[in-house]
Amino acid sequence: MPEAEKEAYLRRVRRVIDNPNLCGPGMLPSTILVMIGQVLGGMGRLAEAEEAMTDAVTMEKAEGEPHPGAWLAGFLVQQDRYDDATQVFADVRLDNEAGPGEYDIYAGAYESADEFEKAETTYLIGIRIAEREGDTWHGDSLRAGLERLRKKVEPAEADGDDHAQQLLDAAGLALFWPRAEHAEALRRWPHLAQWLGEDWDEHRRNVECALADFQAQGIWPLILMADPDDYLAELRGEPDRRSLAVYAMSIPDEDPVSWPPESDEPCWCGSGRDYEVCCTLPAND
Repeated sequence: MPEAEKEAYLRRVRRVIDNPNLCGPGMLPSTILVMIGQVLGGMGRLAEAEEAMTDAVTMEKAEGEPHPGAWLAGFLVQQDRYDDATQVFADVRLDNEAGPGEYDIYAGAYESADEFEKAETTYLIGIRIAEREGDTWHGDSLRAGLERLRKKVEPAEADGDDHAQQLLDAAGLALFWPRAEHAEALRRWPHLAQWLGEDWDEHRRNVECALADFQAQGIWPLILMADPDDYLAELRGEPDRRSLAVYAMSIPDEDPVSWPPESDEPCWCGSGRDYEVCCTLPAND
């Protein structure tokens, strides 16, 4: 579109914002501001683009439309402002608005920026959320993005020791071994104690700390129940931190364990004690 036509387009859509009666059904100013931001960004008017998208975040979101914060985060990624993008998307998560559609936008921005590891992580988290919510449309879109990404490049860190654990942490997934399963896992693989805890008390405290950290980051935490036989069936190579994370990513989450329980409810760890006298962390932790 020629520059003059873009300017005329911007004037028209700004008139719509000034007169909401001109909006179509379900169209809110927030949606229009995102569109303006995208056009301005394409024109290289980056400060104006960011201002329009930032204003959109403060407005009511159109039903069924992605949260404007996802578009703003994606825009910031394209400007190599990764820390700012992370903060904006964290705010979307804190608003409980980070669904599969938002992850699709955010992942696509990282893919366009050739940040392949971040894109892969974001696609995988979005896919898992789509599966949990039964959102097949966005799930298919996210899988297509992941397949497209992997055809472009195999992320250099994909086989690294920490990569799978980073995916697990980013998704807010905590692998929990009930008492008997924890004891059996350490009997079979004693060296796993460095990741599972030397005893069950240490293990469940580590899990509780991880869950609290996820919640503080605006990530919905999910507890995955582990089983030594299932882990062995999924094991490829040596039992280590990476294999534990890969195993956790394979566990379906149709029946998630609610966290945190109410203080007087049974603790999530299965001890039978009330949460307030079991795994809940002291206020200063």
